Amino acid sequence: MIMLREQKGFSLVELLITMIIFLFVIAAASQLLVGILTQFKQQSKIAETNIEGLVGLQIFKNDIESAGIGLPFLLNTGYIEVPAGNAGNAYNDAPNAPRAVVIDNNVAGELNNSDVLVVKSVAVGANAPSEKWTYMTNTGTAANSFSIKRWDALDGQPIISENLQNGDRVIVLRIDDRMLLGNTTFNSDPNNADWTGLRPTIGLFRSHLIYGINANDYLMPFNRVDYHIDNTNIPAHCAPATGVLIKNVINQSNGQRGGGMPILDCVADMQVVLGLDTNSDGQIDLWSSAMPALDAEGIRRQLKQVRVYILAHEGQRDSTYTYPTNIINITDPDAGNLKAFNLLAIIGADFSQFRWKIYTINAKLRIN
Repeated sequence: MIMLREQKGFSLVELLITMIIFLFVIAAASQLLVGILTQFKQQSKIAETNIEGLVGLQIFKNDIESAGIGLPFLLNTGYIEVPAGNAGNAYNDAPNAPRAVVIDNNVAGELNNSDVLVVKSVAVGANAPSEKWTYMTNTGTAANSFSIKRWDALDGQPIISENLQNGDRVIVLRIDDRMLLGNTTFNSDPNNADWTGLRPTIGLFRSHLIYGINANDYLMPFNRVDYHIDNTNIPAHCAPATGVLIKNVINQSNGQRGGGMPILDCVADMQVVLGLDTNSDGQIDLWSSAMPALDAEGIRRQLKQVRVYILAHEGQRDSTYTYPTNIINITDPDAGNLKAFNLLAIIGADFSQFRWKIYTINAKLRIN
């Protein structure tokens, strides 16, 4: 009997009560953990979106600011730009001189009737030669009195990353009137046969500009990018009826847009506004969301600033969040209301479970 009393343990009822309490504690802890993990995932997606926006939109801004760099003002030879039947053919300027910027407002064929922004410049290409330029100078009256500027470091050594390399495809412009003279493969020897017909006139002491372009194939005497919203291959975390803001470098061999570079995910709309100096007093006096009826010279003279508004959502769907309104007015302080975007009608009833945001790009052009 003494041994039995010493072996006394918990009763079945006590064990059941303990197990029930333990289950309640585990359930409560699980709910707390699920909430923490959900918030962590949501905040991670928001942070990812913000980082993506900072990087992608800076690329966008840099391309706008470089619009017009290296474009010819006059043409002594025609060019095709984009062959008929390809996407973006409507933005051609051939056989006239190319406009630095072209916008298409509320395009019927684009996602949610978004805008399209086209930038033409030698500097918006996707390869190393597109970032480089130099010039050839006539230094005398002899046939061999030509020199090509090489960019040198402080110690006198050439900066390889800044200099065009033999074999790079380049265009040549006359410096005084920016007439397009032609294209060739770059050769560091100005007396090489590759430069036949493209050198400055002997005895006139002229200089010719030399710009690298995007590929060995030659279709346009510049590079061109189209910014628009693509609605294919959309990430799974994006809301319905959104797409990916794409930078499409036009292929020099066939004029097609190609796959493009993703700039920002989960984009619902893009609106573009142009700031114009119409009276040449140095001040912007007209803000317009429509493309003005200007030729290349008019764009070069009047266009001073470009503003871009991009409607997208941060992170992913959050069932614990409610967006406060179904109408987002995309508004410019000078041009007024650009679009009243109806989230309920376009995105659907789940629109309120996404955090919507308008990204703004304000770019001043460097063209002259």
